[in-house]
Order: sequence, then C-alpha cells, then structure tokens
Amino acid sequence: MPGRLNRPLLPTLLGLLTLTSLFYYFTTASAAPKMPSARAAAPPLSVSLHQTNPTTLTARLTNTDATTSYTLVTWDTPLDPLALKLGLATIALPDGTVLDMPTIQVRRKYPPAADSIVTLAPGESREQAFALEGPAVPVERIREGGGRALVRLSGAWQAGVWAVEGGEPVGRMGAEEGKLGGEWASGEVEVVLG
Repeated sequence: MPGRLNRPLLPTLLGLLTLTSLFYYFTTASAAPKMPSARAAAPPLSVSLHQTNPTTLTARLTNTDATTSYTLVTWDTPLDPLALKLGLATIALPDGTVLDMPTIQVRRKYPPAADSIVTLAPGESREQAFALEGPAVPVERIREGGGRALVRLSGAWQAGVWAVEGGEPVGRMGAEEGKLGGEWASGEVEVVLG
C-alpha cells in the first residue's frame, strides 16, 4: 500500500516543479534590464558614388558627425577594393533589368593589415576607385543596353566600425564591445560607357 499513496503525489510534485520553473523563467526574463544592442546603432557615415571617367567609378565614404571620429575595417565596405567582385554593387539597365554579376568569396587574414583600417575625422572623406571592366562588370551587356546603367553600392558594416574618443577606438578591434553596425547604401548613379 505505501507505493499506492506515493504514486498520485509524483505527478503533483512534477506539476508544481514545472509551474515554479515557468514562473521563475518569465519573471526574471522580464525584470532583467535590456541593454540596447551596439549593432543596432549605425555610424553616421555617408556613401556616395560618381563616375570619374568612362571606365572608373569612385565611391566616397564621408564621416557626417561634427564631433566624433570613426575607425573602421574596410572589408566589405565602399572602401574595399574588392567591393564590386564581392557583390556589393547592383547594376541595372535603364529599362530596370538588373544585371547578373559574377561574385567571389574571400577569406581574410585576421587581424586586418594596417592598410585595411581607416579612421575618418569629423567631415573627412576617403575614396575608392573601381574599374568598370569585365569580368566583374558585364560591360558588353551595358553596351548592348545603350551604354548606360544605374549603379548602386550597398551592404552592412560587418567587419567593424568604432567611435574614436581621445585618439583610441572605443572597445577593442575585433571585439563586439563598442562596435557599431547596420546597413549602408549609396544612391544610384548613372554611368555611361563609351
């Protein structure tokens, strides 16, 4: 008989334990302070494009903040020499047809080399020129479409952007601490190929 009395007690104890666990989980999760994500904040960096000659497109990255400098790793940004080959460009014909472009994948050596790290003072700009030539750019398709195309660069601040205070980036390079993120995009620019 002792086994019979304990049997209804076991489901009751398991039920109480489950309810207590659920109560604890939901009350502590909602009471915990929620820290804003550093990646939610986008750096005040502006991206623009212009055609500097018939075969060159230039991207300009400008720090639009009046008081803060920003340090960034140029990988997968408008300042990356491989930006067109990495698929950060969208090229469309005047009729709206988006051209397929071959892309590559790269493995970067970490930590980044000094020439891959840029600091932009307030109001400062840096530029990167891109050759509008094959195989990265479907030049023949553009010429077949009348020699004109609309080009736009876009992506995300993946490798890292940090605000600079007192000459040093906030947080450590490679660490999530102090890292800013978000999306970036240029406006469209019409290019004319001769």
